[in-house]
Amino acid sequence: MTSATPPDPKPSPEASPQKPLKTSAFTRPGRPGSLGEIFNAARGALALAALRPTWTSFYDLTPGGFIRSFFGPAIALPLYVFSAGLVARNMAGTADVPIPDLWSAGLAHVLDAAAFPALIFLLARPLQIAKGYGAFIVVTNWASLFLNAILAAASLLAFAGADGLAGFHLISLVVLCVWIFFTWRAARLLLTKEIAPVLLIVVLSIGIGALADTAADALVKAL
Repeated sequence: MTSATPPDPKPSPEASPQKPLKTSAFTRPGRPGSLGEIFNAARGALALAALRPTWTSFYDLTPGGFIRSFFGPAIALPLYVFSAGLVARNMAGTADVPIPDLWSAGLAHVLDAAAFPALIFLLARPLQIAKGYGAFIVVTNWASLFLNAILAAASLLAFAGADGLAGFHLISLVVLCVWIFFTWRAARLLLTKEIAPVLLIVVLSIGIGALADTAADALVKAL
């Protein structure tokens, strides 16, 4: 008499092979900080503008990605100074770029890039948005690079005289509207669904920029 062969035990969940997590090009080992990270952030920005639900998958939202996202405003600095200097030169009607305007533009950009994340950090706990703070700063930091690249390209219109300057100011207004929409959308998805805190963050993003411009002008004139 032979005994029945016992059935093979089912593998435990711990022993079951798991599918590897999907990663974007810049989050693969050995690729942090590469150009792929910038390109993927650009794709994420376009996906956000198109309201695609998977837009956050294009960003590196790790602590390392948070730190590297500040390369966005850093790379945008010469772009911003270039556009501001070119427009100031053509508005002044001179052949030379006004040096104080360059210093003022650069200082304003640095103040804005540092003050906005710092202020949101201070407000994160009172507004109960600390959980999504890092991701929000990653997204807005990279957005500043792409929008400043658009402004730098648009500033070439200044060579066309008054009509070109009018075109540049129109594009600047469109870029500002895109920034407001982008900030609003990112805050709603990453920070909170409540309208009041999101509206405050959008207002702060615009107000800090205006204050940075005023403070930079005052500092440059005082030196």
